[in-house]
Amino acid sequence: MNKVASGRAGASAIKVAIVITGLEVGGAETYLAEMLKHKPDGLEIRVFALIDGGPIADRIAALGIAVAGLHMQAGRPRVRSLLRLAQLLRGYRPDIVHTWLYHADLIGGLAAKLAGVRHVIWHLHNSDLSPQRVRLMTRVVVRVCAVLSYWIPEVILSCSEAAVGQHTARGYSAKKLVVVPNGVDTGRFAPSAGSRRAVRTELGLVDDRPLVGLVARVDPQKNHRGFLEAVKLFFDGGGDADFLLVGRDVTPEHWQLPGWCDETGHPERIILGGPRNDVPRLMAAFDVATSSSLGEAFPLVLIEAMACGTPCVATNVGDSALIVADTGAVVPADNAAALADAWARLLSLPVAERVALGMRARQRVLEDYTIEQTSARVWGLYRELASET
Repeated sequence: MNKVASGRAGASAIKVAIVITGLEVGGAETYLAEMLKHKPDGLEIRVFALIDGGPIADRIAALGIAVAGLHMQAGRPRVRSLLRLAQLLRGYRPDIVHTWLYHADLIGGLAAKLAGVRHVIWHLHNSDLSPQRVRLMTRVVVRVCAVLSYWIPEVILSCSEAAVGQHTARGYSAKKLVVVPNGVDTGRFAPSAGSRRAVRTELGLVDDRPLVGLVARVDPQKNHRGFLEAVKLFFDGGGDADFLLVGRDVTPEHWQLPGWCDETGHPERIILGGPRNDVPRLMAAFDVATSSSLGEAFPLVLIEAMACGTPCVATNVGDSALIVADTGAVVPADNAAALADAWARLLSLPVAERVALGMRARQRVLEDYTIEQTSARVWGLYRELASET
């Protein structure tokens, strides 16, 4: 299917129901909140979360957008939630139902059909469906969605080219898939020499020692174990840097992380910073940002760091190589030696060259991955579908 950003829906507001699995902090959830900050006039949006609560729910509500929870438990789709959502949709009477993440695609899509909603959009944010990292129930939902993809959604948006290939291989309708990459607010994520100095002072770091950062929640897919194995190899090879890890559960109280830090031989050089609300400031302070993931679709952290003028080292998963291109380094997934070597190569560059590389990374984001560009494609699709109603 080849939908374009055109068409007009008339004078009345286009009503959209966004259904998402949950609103804890994650790449897809964060992108949704950022996208909604740029909602244009003429759209009325409500958000329905299968699982109640979460920090992103508060961020969306602060924008003046209603958020309703369906009381579903994580990983356990329920018929009761499906029927309740269908009832809410009948009351709201949206022109479009736009679902995010697999469980929401299934339950939100079926509820939309029960409620008589004509236009349904699914949104894919994952390209790693390996049994080692994806729960059995989620894989079952994916298989069911593959069958229903020919009937329920009118359009299936994908945040990455890699996800398109993975899902068509699993039976999703290829003609309905359209790639719309994630975007970033380049005003919020921007270079800042002041942040570099302030973060080092706050953390008690030596000003002229490089800082390597990892922004990721603790999850097997994010591969903190492999990251810290690479830290050990980096130090064993004579490397000199500090390492800052932030994200949900990335704390000294975690049952595994402190032990892995000890194994590097230099735990004093590693800071477990936990969840932070100042990620743009931290990314502007990094000399190198890293994605060590074993599987991703479109790692939002890469374009966030690049927008801050920070070169990235990323594992070659999802669209990471396409995103980074020639502005950083891309290494094989689950290869600690390659990760350590890439850090060493980037940090060995003269400061002026590394800064220039970071500015090239920011320019790449400005050209292809701004939130204004990517969200405008979604709004345009809404208008086109609504014009057909």
